[in-house]
This record gives sequence, C-alpha cells and structure tokens, in this order.
Amino acid sequence: RPRVRPKLFVAAFRELVRRARREGAKAYLLPMRPAPDQRLSPQQRGAYARYNELIQEVARRESAELVDGRGLKLPPFAPETMLAEDGIHLTASGQEWLAMSLYLHLSAQER
Repeated sequence: RPRVRPKLFVAAFRELVRRARREGAKAYLLPMRPAPDQRLSPQQRGAYARYNELIQEVARRESAELVDGRGLKLPPFAPETMLAEDGIHLTASGQEWLAMSLYLHLSAQER
C-alpha cells in the first residue's frame, strides 16, 4: 500500500507547481520512469502505474510541462544500481540519470 494516498499526492503536487510559479519558476513534472522493477508485486506495479497517471493528470490540470523523455537519446537505465531496494525510489546514481534526462530535454528545447 502506498504511503501517500492518491488525493494527498495530487494535492501536494499541485501545491508544488503553484508554489514554483509564485516564485517565478517554470514547473516541470517528470513521470516515474522507467517501468518499475520486476521485484514488485502486481499490486505494487498497479499502484506505480496509477501514481504515474496522477503525475500526468496534475501536469494537464496545472498546464505544467511533462518531461517524458520520449524522442531523446537517454543514457541507459540500470535498475540494479539506480533503484533502491524497494524497487521504486532512485539511488544517487538514479537521481543523476534523472538529472541528465532533464538536462537533455531542456537542451533539446533550446535548439
């Protein structure tokens, strides 16, 4: 069972987007990528997919840019070193991969 209920998750994400805008920043939302680790149960994978949908929903509702990485040549994702033991959260190297993905997305937009 997820630690944060869907309704609270959406409310928190919407508030983050709004707060960023109030501070003059552009909000970028990133779906959880890549697909969850195979160590997860079918129920956990379903929850993962649902929360990914919620992120996309917030992006649509708040007109925030969704950075999905499609069409970009991203560095390979290595789940064994980039995912924490829970199979969902990123390790430091996973966070570096995510930062590089965002950098590549933003660089492609400038062209």
